[in-house]
This record gives sequence, structure tokens and C-alpha cells, in this order.
Amino acid sequence: MNKIHGILSFILVFISIVIGMAAISFTSLVHVFIYAGVLFIAFGCVIYFYCGKCTCRLDSCGHVLPGKLTKLFPDRPSDGYSPLDFFITSIAIALIVLYPQYWLWKHKLLFFVFWILLVSSVIDILLFVCKECENKKCPICPNFNR
Repeated sequence: MNKIHGILSFILVFISIVIGMAAISFTSLVHVFIYAGVLFIAFGCVIYFYCGKCTCRLDSCGHVLPGKLTKLFPDRPSDGYSPLDFFITSIAIALIVLYPQYWLWKHKLLFFVFWILLVSSVIDILLFVCKECENKKCPICPNFNR
């Protein structure tokens, strides 16, 4: 069941990003390409620094695609996350979410749809994906081990 919700939440995030790109494209194609570069690097950082240490990444990744993408990177030990892992993951997610906000705010409907979809995906992840996840090294996991 969590794979359905993992894929659904991934799709909601993807649609949010497309909406952000659309809002940017009304003003600047250059910034669309910059955002595409930010997305490429930021998602790479999330996959490497967070997903790459997940104990479920190869067998039971709730999001499916990120687990498969970890195979593109060198193996990382799944012995827990360092402050650097959390810092880089947080910065990467912040860049993904915050970069298009200036342009989204100019198009209020897109702004609200972006945030409704994004918040819905986070709620879906927390209520369904994380509940069934067995990555006990993740602080969101219900069975978190320090």
C-alpha cells in the first residue's frame, strides 16, 4: 500500500514543480533553465545524501523511483544520517520549493495550487509512506532508533 502512496506523493511533487516552471516561464525562460539545473542538482543531492543511506532503498522503497536512482551513486553505509546529510538534504529541498515562489506569487492561482499539491504530498508521505517504512535510521520513521 505504501508504494501506491509513495508514487502518488511523487507525482504530486512533480506536478507542483511543473506548475512552478510554468509560472517562471511566463516571465523568463532563462530562469526555467536555471530552475531545471537547480532541480537536477538538488534531487541528486537528496538521492545521494538521504535516499542513498536508506535501509529500504533497494528492496522496499516506498517512493520506488528514488530507491532505484540510488544505484547510480556509490554505495553509502546505512548506519544513520550525519548532520551533513540532514543539512544538504534540507538545503536541497528548500531550493526545490523556494526557487519558484517569486514567480508563483505573481500568479496567485498557481501559487495556491502549487502549495496545495505540495502540502498534500507531504501529508500523504507522513500518513502512509513513513508509517510503513522500515528505515529505523530515519527520524520520521515510527520505529526510529538513535
